[in-house]
Amino acid sequence: MKWRVFLPIIILVAVAFTAFSVLNFLNTKSTLEKMTYTSLEQESIKTSTEILTEVNKASIEVDNMAKIVQAWVDQKKLDRDTFSVHFNYWVNSNKFLKGAWADWVPGKFGDDEAKNGRFTLFWARDDKGVPVLQDPYKWEDVMNEPYFARPQEVKDLIMIDPYLDDVNGKKQLLTSISIPIYDKGDFLGVVGCDFGISSIQETFEKSRPFEKGLSRLITSSGKIAADIDSGNLNKPWPIEKEAIEIQEKMKRGEPFYLQSYEPFLKEEAVKYFRPVKMGRSPELWYYASVVPMSALKKESNNLFLYQVGGAVLVTIVIAALVWMMISSISKKIEAITENVASGATEVTKVSQVIAEAQKDLNAVSQEQAALLTQTTESVNQISVSITENSNKANESNQLLTECHEKGERGSAIVSEMVDSIVQIKDSNISMLKKMEENFEEINSIIQVINVIQEKTNVINDIVFQTKLLAFNASVEAARAGELGKGFSVVAEEVGNLANMSGKASKEITDIILDGSTQINRIIAQTKTSNEKMSADNMIIVEKGTVAAQKCGEVLSEIISGVQLASTKATEIKEGTNAQDREAKEINQAMKILEEASEKNMNVSGRISQTVVVLGEQSSGLNEQVDELNRIVKGG
Repeated sequence: MKWRVFLPIIILVAVAFTAFSVLNFLNTKSTLEKMTYTSLEQESIKTSTEILTEVNKASIEVDNMAKIVQAWVDQKKLDRDTFSVHFNYWVNSNKFLKGAWADWVPGKFGDDEAKNGRFTLFWARDDKGVPVLQDPYKWEDVMNEPYFARPQEVKDLIMIDPYLDDVNGKKQLLTSISIPIYDKGDFLGVVGCDFGISSIQETFEKSRPFEKGLSRLITSSGKIAADIDSGNLNKPWPIEKEAIEIQEKMKRGEPFYLQSYEPFLKEEAVKYFRPVKMGRSPELWYYASVVPMSALKKESNNLFLYQVGGAVLVTIVIAALVWMMISSISKKIEAITENVASGATEVTKVSQVIAEAQKDLNAVSQEQAALLTQTTESVNQISVSITENSNKANESNQLLTECHEKGERGSAIVSEMVDSIVQIKDSNISMLKKMEENFEEINSIIQVINVIQEKTNVINDIVFQTKLLAFNASVEAARAGELGKGFSVVAEEVGNLANMSGKASKEITDIILDGSTQINRIIAQTKTSNEKMSADNMIIVEKGTVAAQKCGEVLSEIISGVQLASTKATEIKEGTNAQDREAKEINQAMKILEEASEKNMNVSGRISQTVVVLGEQSSGLNEQVDELNRIVKGG
């Protein structure tokens, strides 16, 4: 019955909560470890603050006293009695101080020193707690003590390792703070105080981080200054191998963790170490918190049990809620199944009606598709014919356009030819005029030649006169005898030059006469030829002009005819284009109708498929309703 639904849900919820609890436990374990470390850090900070109260007070007091002493040194006012009074007052004023002292290097205090060669002063409380001036220690007992040697090394305040001493007849845990005193860089000695830290030991005896845990205070040298067991005081860390590792990590001045065996607890433990600054000392001490692993495991196991119990309780509550929800839902499902069953029957009837309508729609769509196909083919044939006519009309129009363009170009060429003939005629006339001008220029040249001939005749006369002078000179040279021989040679050479000039002048005259004769003959011949050629050219030009004019008239008539034919062809083309557009529109409409018919066919097919699917789903729905009834009613 309802258990078929209820039981798997309860099992699923139980498994889910179990897995969640396990995962949460693993996560919680990690979280618990983090919480442990956080708790240890907080505990160490709290305890460190408590133990540092007296240390800081002592550090401040020593620092103040050292400043006073340093001022005395700087002012050269060192006085034994003043020292004693101030140190007595210092111890009386601070009840937590067990003693106050000053130790000077031999020979550094001044002329008024003690018999042992150095200044020493030590006020300490007696059994009744009253400050009493103590006997001085020997230099050999002081010089290597940490409270004297260490301040000189670090040149600053230091706090030495704790030690047990008799106070009022009892062993108490004490420590000392000392500060070096200098005079212009020269080490003089130290000023310091002793104070008890028993309260620190008491704090550590009570400090219990987690159940069965413990705390320790470790000095900068690695010794135990406070512990749950007072027997460990001033001793090194109980595990030697671990002590070396702790010393190495303490040098870094950072907190750290260790997990190892703890002899006092006799089991594995987590150990947290945190640095503690003791007053103004540059050397760090360390606070150690030790927590046994058993305590951590106990916390973890308790948490796991709480989680499992909570998971079981939540599972029971959820199971009850699920049972109530299923009971309520099952009633609603019964009503829904009845409605679904009724709806499935109606769907079956509707699918049958749709199937019959689909058959009729399919038959009509097929007939419509056949008619549309025939009409489309006819329209396509008409469209093809119109396209061919349109193409032919375009070709004719193009040819006529080309003929018209060629006729216009021919007419233009004829016009250009007529213009060219006229230009030739004008050119011939210009040429005749130019030739006449050339003839005149040639005549001018002939005249120049005649002038040259006249000048040549003058040269001939000069040559004759020169020859005559040369002859006379030679006659005179002969008369002169020996004195005229040189002049005779000159006269002879002048005569030779005159002969050469005469010869050259004759040659020039012959050339000029010959050139003049030839030029006259060429001018006569050229003039006759040009006159005849010009007359012939004029006749030819006249005939060419008449022929070109007739050709232009014929081309004009051809162009007019071509323009008329082109106009008619354009009208035919426009009519054909209009028919083509109308045919395309009809064809487009037929395509739309054809697509609509195809869509109808597709819709009809889909309706047919839908009817089949609807019938199958209706049958399946009836089966699901029956199954749902069996589940809800338990049949």
